Amino acid sequence: MNARAPFQMTPILYTNLTSKADTIIHQGGTSSGKTYSNLQYFLIRALEKPRQKITVAGQDIPNLKSGSISDLETILYDIHSKIDPALKKIFETRYNSTDKKHYLCNGTYIEFKSYDNWQDAKNGKRDYLFANELNGIDYKIFEQLHIRTSKQTIVDFNADGPFYAHEKLNGDGYQWCFSNYKDNPFVNPNIVKKILSRINDKAWFDVYGLGKTGQSAGVIFKNVTWLKEGAELPEGLKQISYGLDFGYVNDPTVLVKTGYYDGALYGKVLLYEHSLTNPEIAAKLAKMPLEVNARIYCDSAEPKSIKELNNETRKHSRYYKFVEAVKGTDSVRNGVNHLLELPMRLVYCDEWKSEQLNYKWSDKKTDRNGRKIPVDNYNHIWDSMRYARSSFIHKSKNKLLGFAKGG
Repeated sequence: MNARAPFQMTPILYTNLTSKADTIIHQGGTSSGKTYSNLQYFLIRALEKPRQKITVAGQDIPNLKSGSISDLETILYDIHSKIDPALKKIFETRYNSTDKKHYLCNGTYIEFKSYDNWQDAKNGKRDYLFANELNGIDYKIFEQLHIRTSKQTIVDFNADGPFYAHEKLNGDGYQWCFSNYKDNPFVNPNIVKKILSRINDKAWFDVYGLGKTGQSAGVIFKNVTWLKEGAELPEGLKQISYGLDFGYVNDPTVLVKTGYYDGALYGKVLLYEHSLTNPEIAAKLAKMPLEVNARIYCDSAEPKSIKELNNETRKHSRYYKFVEAVKGTDSVRNGVNHLLELPMRLVYCDEWKSEQLNYKWSDKKTDRNGRKIPVDNYNHIWDSMRYARSSFIHKSKNKLLGFAKGG
């Protein structure tokens, strides 16, 4: 029985099947088919011999759930819905949702795991390793997983800046492969249009359109890892708050939801739209499942808009309140420093990724103390994020209580 039969060949899948390298590194743009093709490859390898162990490692469980776990479920669904009964049988799996393992009929299993530290990664060996979105995995963790993999390691990532893969994963036994949406014959035409619509945003398009390595010099927020587009924020999110940045024709109106979970600050854009009036903003938010008594922190420079939004909100019988963000002295720098205190896990959207790549320290201007200041551009979502966390910044002069140990 040919285990390759259900799969249509992509350049990435072909490379994996024909390569003799111990380690294959896939650097690529969005929608190049990296993760999908790599998972197809590991399904093929899983059926070649019985009782193999295949580990798919990711930065954390929420990202695995919204990414590679979801993709494997889609692949298996497609197989079971399209091919002949004989092939369906060999691709049947039993999924243990607690251990996050897919057991195949021959005793091989594919497990999905994240690791807290390199000591944690020392436990267990495997035949194959797939390090998904490698730049979200600490090098010491990857190193321990890699040296305990007996047959082959495959990694993939979008390179929004140089990182350890470019320095350490070179030489004999390593094969680098570069791809972008043009290399995926099955990419949705609407996705291509979306990618091409950002061709003038060079920082974004180089990384996500063309699959090149981005330039991280001067970038402020390097403490970001991205959850899959459309992902939900984790259950058990603490210290939930919202930030609203006003805009109109030239600038967007932005609403961000933030919260603290498992040692990281999470965020998701709920609204990003131009030319909204205040009544339209209130009407859109009234349709969102915001928490009862939610406080939405807004730019304090627009008290008239804040008052109007509260009046409009009452018309929709919604129980949340728009309030001024507490700014204080040097609010931008303090807000930026606050967001740099912890790793950030952000739900991907094109606009936010563009801001992350372009929001930089100015190389021309400094404050009165000679310190660099951020450029006043590509900051609409970041401003919303700062507003959302403003109350936590000002709870104490000596420490950020919002990030105090124990949450």
